Amino acid sequence: MILRPFLSCDLPALYRICLQTGDGGRDGSDRCSHPELVGAAFAAPYAVFDPASCLILEDNAGPCGYVLGAFDTRDFAAWFNRTWRPEIRNRFEGLRPAPEAFDGWILDVLHHEMEIPDFVDDYPAHLHIDLLPAAQKSGWGRRMISAWADLAAKRGAGGLHLGVSASNANAVAFYRHVGFHEITAEDWGYHLGMKLDRPVSGSGPAKPD
Repeated sequence: MILRPFLSCDLPALYRICLQTGDGGRDGSDRCSHPELVGAAFAAPYAVFDPASCLILEDNAGPCGYVLGAFDTRDFAAWFNRTWRPEIRNRFEGLRPAPEAFDGWILDVLHHEMEIPDFVDDYPAHLHIDLLPAAQKSGWGRRMISAWADLAAKRGAGGLHLGVSASNANAVAFYRHVGFHEITAEDWGYHLGMKLDRPVSGSGPAKPD
């Protein structure tokens, strides 16, 4: 496997991977209201806003994971609310999720502007990371977060944060293991954070041998 920069041709893979990991870490393909809804909320906008903020994990079969996010949450939220949110609300207008759909709540979220967390001054960057089962438990998750943290530090972020559902116990344990700490506890889960004092050497995107 290699970790490499995002290419424009990777956009469909972002939607696919986000869906296949979007149901609390499980594949949501068989109970989604729309196959692109979860990716439109949590993956694609980052690559569209700033392609340099997206790294792709690839094996011989193609993309099998990604780590992406915003180096400046305030800037991203302003763009998301002004440009991306209206576009995807129009795109999914009229969608009526079935009761068993796991992603129906996203439509409700899109009716409200993205909010800026109170702790954003201390943790200005935020990220999302998703890996398909073939790439899990191989050490790549830690390496991907280190590589993205390096990018964020080089862009001037002094800390980063992420949100994780309390129902995804494996993810909560993983994030704590790689150095995240709890910032806030919410009804749905946790905001976790990591301070970035300086870039982590030697953890950037790898190139094929």
